Amino acid sequence: MDLKNIALKRTKELINIAENQGLFSSDINRKNYNFEFTVSRDSDCLKILVYFGKKGVKTVIQGNKNTSFYDYIEELFGEQKNLFNDNSPGAFTPPEEYIGSDESGKGDFFGPLVTAAFFTTPEISEQLLSMGVKDSKTLTDNSINNIAYKIISRFPSNYEVSILTPKTYNPLYSKVKNINTILSSEHSKVIRKLFDKVGRKEVIIDQFSVRTERMKEQLGENINFITKAEKYPAVAAASILARSNFNNWFDNEPALSLELPKGASKQVEEHAAAIKRSLGLDIFGEISKLHFSTFNKIQ
Repeated sequence: MDLKNIALKRTKELINIAENQGLFSSDINRKNYNFEFTVSRDSDCLKILVYFGKKGVKTVIQGNKNTSFYDYIEELFGEQKNLFNDNSPGAFTPPEEYIGSDESGKGDFFGPLVTAAFFTTPEISEQLLSMGVKDSKTLTDNSINNIAYKIISRFPSNYEVSILTPKTYNPLYSKVKNINTILSSEHSKVIRKLFDKVGRKEVIIDQFSVRTERMKEQLGENINFITKAEKYPAVAAASILARSNFNNWFDNEPALSLELPKGASKQVEEHAAAIKRSLGLDIFGEISKLHFSTFNKIQ
């Protein structure tokens, strides 16, 4: 396969990753030395260019670097590192046995907030790699569900999952008014349940997901807050379990008959407006996170 076709394949992979996260992607624009498209969420928009030439294939993100959306896309489209051999300067070296924790649904208007934790050993980590475990944001929903089934079947005692449906989530948010406070409690809950199963272990969690001091109060000092923690196998496994349970919610009523989309894009807002016109606002307490700006826009 020549570099141009490799670049085209990479471009299609990036679009697939974006759309699986509920983002909007434009059609591919073919240039002499690159392929390009735009990816957007609400008013945020970035241009993605995939170059091919003497130096190989390279992905470039164009747009305002001083936004959370740029950081999100940079992480989402970043090249997947080996889960076990991050030799970059200052890289955190995980212990042989540890618990990884991650969540899904934090940025989705429709659907639950799901948190999962997974306990691993060196032998289990090798098995996770052979099963295709990696950051769930880089996988299709079908791959996520298939890998999650393998994880659950092979390691039934190594994980815990907590699901906050909108009916439970919305009253809780109305009390605490902060999603990271909720996440801190949810992560602590699934981690403590694993402590009961496997004993107190070191923990790895993404540092931007939670209130770190609150979690240290709840779990002690043996917790490591790491940037882009999904590169570690137990965190990646937890991310897949969380996303799979998130996906499963959409396969049941009323989400199924309403054909609810994922993410928080313009498409999601338009779909929400259509639901309001046909069913009114009361149903949103059962299917969505009411503090999102999407809900304010359709009222």
